[in-house]
Amino acid sequence: MKDWTRLLRSPEMVEDLYGDSPSLEGFLLSELRWSHQDKYFELRGTLAAFPPVRRPTWEGDANRLAIRLILEGVISHDIKGWGFDNTVTIEIEHDQEENILYVRGHGEELTFEVICDGLDVTEIFAYHSPDPPVLN
Repeated sequence: MKDWTRLLRSPEMVEDLYGDSPSLEGFLLSELRWSHQDKYFELRGTLAAFPPVRRPTWEGDANRLAIRLILEGVISHDIKGWGFDNTVTIEIEHDQEENILYVRGHGEELTFEVICDGLDVTEIFAYHSPDPPVLN
């Protein structure tokens, strides 16, 4: 889904920076956490494109934006692989009839599918990296 931020509980955090939904292609996944008790997945990683709007609190040479994407109300999940380069393309499909979300990630070393009932971005962090974004 191209307009994935519209599915977030609080889309403003991301849309205020990008104007709309940034691409989830080339998402560098650095951390994946699963809470069995609370039924959520946390995906922390870096978007391929830096936003055109900068916050004054960011370092002047910041050129990458990391986010924490929370997948809430997890119904099922399937994860295969994990490596040093977990660059994935994330696709989000909204089944309006069932009111559930299919969040799929695929890359060279990692694939996953999570079925959940909610999404949110709870943190953003700008930083400087000498390495340019890597797109699949």
